[in-house]
Amino acid sequence: MTSPEPDISSLLAETQEFTEETDNPDLHVLTQAWLNEKSAPELLPFQGIIVEDLIELLESQASIANELSTQNVNNAFIAMLYQTEMERVKYLIRSYLRTRLSKIEKDIFYIMKNEEYAGRLSDAELRYAQMYHDLLESHFRKSCLDSLPAWMQRLDDRTSDLNRTSNMINPPDLERAVFCRVKENIGEFQLSENASVVLDVNNIFILRYCTIQNLLAEQKVELI
Repeated sequence: MTSPEPDISSLLAETQEFTEETDNPDLHVLTQAWLNEKSAPELLPFQGIIVEDLIELLESQASIANELSTQNVNNAFIAMLYQTEMERVKYLIRSYLRTRLSKIEKDIFYIMKNEEYAGRLSDAELRYAQMYHDLLESHFRKSCLDSLPAWMQRLDDRTSDLNRTSNMINPPDLERAVFCRVKENIGEFQLSENASVVLDVNNIFILRYCTIQNLLAEQKVELI
């Protein structure tokens, strides 16, 4: 016995309804948070509420997809759309978290010594960071530092000579250039004592991160 042909007009209507239902603003927010995190030289605050909301969305969509997949052909097609959308959301969440973990590992010693940056971690990230920090410190000590004189065993020494001072634990490079898009009309903006720029909505600039750091925190610009 052959299955009945799907009703094309019905499929199109249900697809349109699905698109409207799944056009979640949290997806747009987390996508931009991911882009900001990838481009910013420093670790940004964790978007915990958005991530939790999207995980709840995944659980809801999984339940709907399982129910639809057992029904008629039209509903099975919509179930497939739900599955595809779920994979897109999973990819976004994983990419966002991986980007943050990569930056945590890169600047682990600085982050764990700086209360402001440590406060930007989620509870899970903080547990991971502490474990990673302890393992890395233990590795350095067993592989090298324990065999050195006591005065050379610190991981946070500062050295200086006539020309410069260097630190074993360097902060993020806030002077790095980034691309940013202006989200609202700001007008003339002072970049330095002798330089300014007019920031109009949708304009794109390449600027030192430190000059637009506060604008990013205020969500007046976004990184690209």
